[in-house]
Amino acid sequence: MHGLSGTSKWKWLVPVIFLAIFALSAVRGAMIAALGELCFLVCGVLYASGGTEHSRRLAYLAVGFILVGILLLGIAAIRYFFW
Repeated sequence: MHGLSGTSKWKWLVPVIFLAIFALSAVRGAMIAALGELCFLVCGVLYASGGTEHSRRLAYLAVGFILVGILLLGIAAIRYFFW
């Protein structure tokens, strides 16, 4: 019943992974990719904190961050392969 009483510690693993990927992209100088990964990091934090379960607006905000992150990573991939 631990899952019903609070947020799981395992939910915080995804934002930590995206934080590491964001840091590596920022150090590499790939700013568009870093911004896309930052969007995934923010979405992961919103989900792991439990805010998306209690507020519909935060859930929509998290989906918006996912979509912007996918868009930015798509632009970064296109820019990397074709320019």
